[in-house]
Amino acid sequence: MVLRIGIIDDNAMVLDALIFVLRDRGHEISVAENAFNGLAMVASAPLDAVIVDLNLPGMKGDALVREIRCRHPGLAIVLTSGQGAAPEGSIGEDGADAFLPRPFTPNVLLACIAGVTASRDSQ
Repeated sequence: MVLRIGIIDDNAMVLDALIFVLRDRGHEISVAENAFNGLAMVASAPLDAVIVDLNLPGMKGDALVREIRCRHPGLAIVLTSGQGAAPEGSIGEDGADAFLPRPFTPNVLLACIAGVTASRDSQ
């Protein structure tokens, strides 16, 4: 199944790796490099899921996730970071559907995306 996935991350190397893995599996990708552009992307592109980096310039990823969740409650959201655990309260009903600590393997990424989109589809 082809998914439309948005990625919001300011790290070019991370973006390139995510794009490569997800496009290699046939998914359609949209990209934003900051929170402001990420909100615009989510508003304008029909997406099945979005991957949000925790450490974004201007607005932290967990705050961005809460804003996305308010505006698009049915969107599957994965919060990711290279610095350990997710902030308290950032995962769950008003936050992301999952937290994916970096580094992760392509298979872990794909399984996470499949899990959160299946969970949202069943709601």
